[in-house]
Amino acid sequence: MKKNLPYQIFISYRRNGSDAHARVFYEKLKEKGFSVFLDFESLFSGGFKKNISKAVNECEDFVLLIPSGGLDRCSDEDDTLRHEIRLALEGKKNIIPIFINGFKMTDVKVFPEDIAAISEINGIDCTMEYFDAVFEKLLRNLHSEPSDNYVYETLDNVRKKLLSVEHDYFKKWACMKVNDFLSENEDFFDGTNWTNPHAEDTFGVSGIEFTNKSIKAITAVSDYWQDNFTIEYLKKQAAIVADGAVIQRVFVLEDNGLESAVAQMDYQHNLGIEVYYIEKSNEYIDPEWLEEDYLIQDDELLVQIYCDTHQFKTQNKNNEQITMDSVKVRKKIERFQRILERATRYDPENFSLKAADK
Repeated sequence: MKKNLPYQIFISYRRNGSDAHARVFYEKLKEKGFSVFLDFESLFSGGFKKNISKAVNECEDFVLLIPSGGLDRCSDEDDTLRHEIRLALEGKKNIIPIFINGFKMTDVKVFPEDIAAISEINGIDCTMEYFDAVFEKLLRNLHSEPSDNYVYETLDNVRKKLLSVEHDYFKKWACMKVNDFLSENEDFFDGTNWTNPHAEDTFGVSGIEFTNKSIKAITAVSDYWQDNFTIEYLKKQAAIVADGAVIQRVFVLEDNGLESAVAQMDYQHNLGIEVYYIEKSNEYIDPEWLEEDYLIQDDELLVQIYCDTHQFKTQNKNNEQITMDSVKVRKKIERFQRILERATRYDPENFSLKAADK
């Protein structure tokens, strides 16, 4: 799942003389997995300078494309390029000047005082003839890391492997096998995977790390928390709560099962998780709902387990579904809210087994 990341790289340029270069750098950096701001592509509603200022403040790297005569208009205090450079200098951004078609800092006779420091930063000479070498040098000078680095590394590895095949026979079948893999796993790429809770690709600890805002969970498998993996699983949840996420978990209990669940509920409560409980005999909820065990991440991904026990010997089939199907996710969110309305909030300060049994 992809979080709403700030811009990593701001491309500053003069439209007259470097707009084509700006677009090429933008596309190439996007292909590498960076979050890039370019005013042609990235501006949203609101004041122009306000949006520019926000983007510069967010970024870590400031790529400045300067064509011949590109700084001449910076003598104007209202010049946009001067404004962007000033913000980058004030924000101590990693500024990477790229000199287009022979520009040299020494060509500028006088720099405005508020951006004079730009003249002391070494730049990269750029011509389109040697663009690949220029781009590689730019990548080496960036401080940012691609937000989806593993995706782009994988794509690059596949591309290199396919291009390294020398004989046309193997080229043909290598490409066909890749295309077959994509076709056979179409559901996966569309956002649905069937696995089981003990498989390598279970959602588990690694999936929880992608949480941005919230987790809504119904726990109905009674022995789930007896598995030692849940110690690390809950540590990760405590960490995302500390980062501002909200986790709500409803324990679905067998009749007279409250006493055995109190220790686990108390532990999770102390981690910052909102803990609730409800008995399966509740007369105001569809009993089938209380047989379900699922988790909803950020209101956009559903993880549901179809089993009665978490023990390994029962996990010989794909009984864990991970999906981003919007209809299924919305249905489970609505169901969760209905259950939550009828569940009891666990509060250790005002809780006693005797009171709960009444």
